[in-house]
Amino acid sequence: LGEALSLTLSVGDYPFIRSHVIDGKAVLPMAMIVEWLAHGALHGNPGFRFHGFNNLRICKGVIFDQNTACTLRVMAGRTEKRDSLYIVPVELAGRTSDGTGILHARAEIVLATKLPEGIRSIVDLPTTPYVTGNGTIYDQERLFHGPDLQGIELVTGCSPKGITALVKAAPNPVDWIKHPLRNIWLTDPLVFDSAFQLMILWSFERYGSGSLPSFAGCYRQFQDSFPKDGAQIVIKVTSERSHGATADIEFLDRNSGKLIARLEDYECVIDPSLQRAFRRNQLTQPGCAELEAA
Repeated sequence: LGEALSLTLSVGDYPFIRSHVIDGKAVLPMAMIVEWLAHGALHGNPGFRFHGFNNLRICKGVIFDQNTACTLRVMAGRTEKRDSLYIVPVELAGRTSDGTGILHARAEIVLATKLPEGIRSIVDLPTTPYVTGNGTIYDQERLFHGPDLQGIELVTGCSPKGITALVKAAPNPVDWIKHPLRNIWLTDPLVFDSAFQLMILWSFERYGSGSLPSFAGCYRQFQDSFPKDGAQIVIKVTSERSHGATADIEFLDRNSGKLIARLEDYECVIDPSLQRAFRRNQLTQPGCAELEAA
């Protein structure tokens, strides 16, 4: 794999990161990793359209603090044609303070010359009302997300089988990043992250514990960009165990109900110790370090 682009992350240049702090340290959201891996794949394939990814694995989370910048490299391999799609292997790589290489994430980005129509597959939606703890979704007891990432507007249903909600769209990239790679998003990192937040709410309802994403099997996006007025998210939990769950997630146009995108085989780790880490959602400790994937 060759370097497609390099990013030097700092809280000053990427201020949205203040809204994604766990256990006193800034953690790069998986939603933003997806965006940058997609950009890296398109870098060497101009004219193609982003259609999704296969087998995104978070190997070692990226964390940093207010005082230290962390340099990341998006690596991309040779494009391979499979049927009518084009597959690009990608990695997000970094280095420790002593110069040792680190693999943060890997996936295959799926490109296409034309995006197909999407067909909805989740029909059995949870209708049981969701009751918020203190009358607000972002009460710090469950969700650690700060102002930039508070995308959930209304949870419309929650049951052991899944969870549904209406969520906001991300603002323009320049509102989150001083010098963004593009002036429009390839995905929608706020909608994406809100889906993972909904799984945190679901895991608290089901197990009394928080969760964090670790793997995503197959994502397909059926239009070039997400609607400006946000989306409806429908999540169906397909399997669960005490320390994790697997789910399929559909992103729908909140007006027409049309399928915008689908994420299959999303996996999260459920861990009781996360509740304490979630409460410490302000930047505190100095030093650039690496957060082990749970």
